[in-house]
Amino acid sequence: MKAPILFLLLILGLSSFAQDNYDVELIPSALRNRANATVRNKETVVDMRSPDNVMYTVKQAITVLNKNGDENARLVLFYDKNTSIKNIKGEIYNEVGKSVGKFSQGDFKDESAVQGFSLFEDSRIKHYLPSVNTYPYTIVYNYEIRFKQNLIIPDWIPKPSHDVSVEKSTYTFICKPTDQFRLKTQNLLSKAEENITKDQKILTWKVSNLLAVKSEPFSPNEETYQTSVKIAPEQFSYFNYKGSYTNWQELGRWSYDNLLKGRDKLPEATIQRENKFRPYLCKYESG
Repeated sequence: MKAPILFLLLILGLSSFAQDNYDVELIPSALRNRANATVRNKETVVDMRSPDNVMYTVKQAITVLNKNGDENARLVLFYDKNTSIKNIKGEIYNEVGKSVGKFSQGDFKDESAVQGFSLFEDSRIKHYLPSVNTYPYTIVYNYEIRFKQNLIIPDWIPKPSHDVSVEKSTYTFICKPTDQFRLKTQNLLSKAEENITKDQKILTWKVSNLLAVKSEPFSPNEETYQTSVKIAPEQFSYFNYKGSYTNWQELGRWSYDNLLKGRDKLPEATIQRENKFRPYLCKYESG
């Protein structure tokens, strides 16, 4: 019995490998028209295990068709005390889909996200842009991020800009069957596929064959017509503060009561310390 099972696993593995063919000639001509880059496949999974433990996993393969599409190959990830990057890895393929290089988290530049205009900085970014000057090429990213909050769930916007076409993109949201959340979808031709078990509720949205278009001056804001999915849980955690809301007024009240109230007054110890050094500061400023 073991031999047939091993053979079946081998066949499935080979089939899965064969599907990851990034030969540029496989991109339909309609998706190359007016496109500087094409998203070959993007799989996004948001697993809301608890209000303070949300796993965000992305695999994206994007083909850069010419020099004007280079910025679409750049990956920028933000992190702070509430957000940790667990893993990043990737691979670069040439025009015929042959691997020409790999990279990992160590190849990313790490910088402050607000450098130069803040007295206190704890938000940072990791970013990477491959050094490739032969076109077209394909870059594949795999990364995983953990959010210690679920107040802000990343939106799904499968088409990042006008000059990018999309072959296939999926977005999966996983939560407990009892979790309540608000959902806003826009410009989707079909509803989410839903699968509910005793332990999980799984919603999956899919799009395919989104064409690149020419950017037009004075056109409406993209947010008013682009394909998107937005999710907002009713029960949330944010920087160890828990709360719930069903409208903007309740969210504003929670923000004031938990994040702002009383923060406009300095602690007595800080005032005493300031008074202690004030004479020296005045002497320094005067001369």
